[in-house]
Amino acid sequence: MMKPAPCVDAHASAALRAIKRKQQGDALLEALVGMLLIAVLGLGLAYAAGRAMNAQRFAATHGIVLSEMRLAMERTGIKTLCAGSGFTINPTLPDGTNPINLTIPAPTNCTPETIAVSVKNDTSFPTSNVSIITRMQLSTPTAESVLGPGVVTLSQ
Repeated sequence: MMKPAPCVDAHASAALRAIKRKQQGDALLEALVGMLLIAVLGLGLAYAAGRAMNAQRFAATHGIVLSEMRLAMERTGIKTLCAGSGFTINPTLPDGTNPINLTIPAPTNCTPETIAVSVKNDTSFPTSNVSIITRMQLSTPTAESVLGPGVVTLSQ
């Protein structure tokens, strides 16, 4: 048994073929636009990740430099640092390298204060005056390649 041929209007068939011809390449164009958007998004994410890694590196270096400055204050003493000519730090970073070699200048704003010391209810202990440095500021030189923009300052 044979099926009857469908009745298709020749005019409708030609119109369908014309529409299909106009739509050829639309999917390719949409795919290219989608790939372009994904590429722009990927570049933006890579840029943001690079900036975050750079900021993390500077923050880690600042922490190391601050700890070295504190260590110098503990070992040398504030009074000796204020009278001296500065010191050099060369800490080892976690990856085993030593890229930091900074000469820290002598502290600025070293302000000595005179304090009277006496013992209450003890006439045998004489009152004495002691000069103690109560304020100082220790800063790194500008070293943008290591520390980023600005300086690291340790104040008391």
